[in-house]
Amino acid sequence: MKRTKTLLRTPVFMLIGLYAPFCGAEYVTDKLVAGLYKTEDANGVLLRGLPSGTPLELLERGGPMVRVRTGDGVEGWIGRDYVTGEKPAQVMLLELQAEMGDLKGRLRQAESALDESRRAPAATPQEASPAVEKSEKPKEPDTQTSGVSKYLLTALTFSLIGFYVGRRFGRG
Repeated sequence: MKRTKTLLRTPVFMLIGLYAPFCGAEYVTDKLVAGLYKTEDANGVLLRGLPSGTPLELLERGGPMVRVRTGDGVEGWIGRDYVTGEKPAQVMLLELQAEMGDLKGRLRQAESALDESRRAPAATPQEASPAVEKSEKPKEPDTQTSGVSKYLLTALTFSLIGFYVGRRFGRG
């Protein structure tokens, strides 16, 4: 009987295994919307929902609620557990991506300026720099460096997310 069950299960698992690559991965969302209330009572009038990463000014600490002011001047009460002094991982990721984009642009400009300086002939041999004389043909860009940078940025991003989640939820 045991062998029959195993034989019946095998094709089912094989079909699931064949079907799995066609299924898109699903994830639990990290987007949170916390309620901003008119009074300290969470059952009171809801002023609006505040998405994760909304900057707030802390005005008053109550029991389980804190009074805050949003960037557009709206004051209200929000659950204390939803407010932290640390930037959310999503905000830090966006800042790092913007910084990386800026650095890539600056790198392209520097590479372009370097290529132009290599192409421009020196007026006299005395004015030519020793570095330019030694390297007669320009070096090919190292494509492995950009791949390593992507892996480092990914590792940093997951480390930051892990740090945030550990700090936020690991306090028992």
